[in-house]
Amino acid sequence: MLSLRKISFLVRQHREGELSALQIRKLAKASKSTFYRHIRQFAGLSYYKIRKRLAQSKPPGRPAKQIPMRHARAVIQKRLETKANDRIIAKMLQKEGIKISHCKVYSLLKSAGMVCMLSKRRNRKKWVRWQRKHSLSLWQTDWSLFRGKWLIVILDDASRLIAGWGLFDSATSENSIKVLKEAISTHGRPKAMLTGHDVQFYASSKKGKPSSKNAFQLFLEANGINHILARVNHPQTCGKVERIFGEIKTRIERRHDFSTVDEVVSWHNEIKPHMSLNLDELETPAQAFQRKMHHKTKV
Repeated sequence: MLSLRKISFLVRQHREGELSALQIRKLAKASKSTFYRHIRQFAGLSYYKIRKRLAQSKPPGRPAKQIPMRHARAVIQKRLETKANDRIIAKMLQKEGIKISHCKVYSLLKSAGMVCMLSKRRNRKKWVRWQRKHSLSLWQTDWSLFRGKWLIVILDDASRLIAGWGLFDSATSENSIKVLKEAISTHGRPKAMLTGHDVQFYASSKKGKPSSKNAFQLFLEANGINHILARVNHPQTCGKVERIFGEIKTRIERRHDFSTVDEVVSWHNEIKPHMSLNLDELETPAQAFQRKMHHKTKV
């Protein structure tokens, strides 16, 4: 719908007759149908009479339907139970026989003060997401500073399961191996490991001469795990792990949904349906880890 100022401009210019209809429409950036509709409706009226008529007219579009109170209570309850976003909550309620769009869910959450608004609008990414087909085919790992300590996360690429994590005073190869050993003993041995060129994972060459492998590289080699290195200065390669770091920090420091990393990891793996998985079945990373396991790997 055009603003009051533009409508007044259309009517005034059409009445004066100095410009053609096409020129007026181009100046006001109005379509042909919009131009003639406003001319028919407001022809001969002054700015103040147009404002008065607009104030008395009904807003365009269908009137919004009132959301039943039981639906509103169900939305708030799901949010408190699962900490999920509007799309996942809408899917959950549809499974329970409550038909409600994710837009209405978002509106209810926003009115209840349960939406964490972004300080800056994020632009759509231009690259295409990639992922492995089977669980244990590829794990990603990285370090991040969190509350004065170093946090490491190991993520299964296919299922988005957080296979291991640890919080340490320093980011070292030994601590990386410790967390990886625990993850392997719990979930199994991956075929490949994706890391950056960080010193904890890779011994870079010095002055053009090849360096000897560090402890992490030797551990991967001894366990038959293929080491895949991300491109230099390209954090998107390990973007899934970076996203997990953001999730942990946001849920603890901004939204205050949880108080510890362990709580966030349990919620991510066992409770929250992941939007990159089978959302129609509200699949969690733990469920996807079992479903995507290769038949030769299953016990």
